[in-house]
Amino acid sequence: MDLFDLFFRAGPAVQVIFKLGFIPKESEFYELTRQQYQDYFDTVGYTDEKVFILLPEDKGKYKDFAAGGNVFCMTESEKDSLKDGAAIIEKYCKDSGKLFNSIHEKLCYVASMLPDAFSKDTPYACHS
Repeated sequence: MDLFDLFFRAGPAVQVIFKLGFIPKESEFYELTRQQYQDYFDTVGYTDEKVFILLPEDKGKYKDFAAGGNVFCMTESEKDSLKDGAAIIEKYCKDSGKLFNSIHEKLCYVASMLPDAFSKDTPYACHS
């Protein structure tokens, strides 16, 4: 992957993963209901893509997520780009040859390898 792809294609997804503090699974996304779509269009504007809300399955993640007042809605293409972000994180970790005991360790390590812009204002700005 070249720098252009990292910064403009998958970079925003990596930033979202740093902000979330975990890599969401496909089963944690739910398409909006008809009323939620209307609210989304009124707030964000119209899109012809499907829109999903993220509801973490892990109760600990969900409590942290909800306590911050976070609601993550994203279009299908944004949701799909998270796979690219997750692949970048996994590649950095695999290439390091290190063993990681948690997603927190992985995210902190990857944050230390990328420019500060990716992890700015997240708990993974470990190298700042």
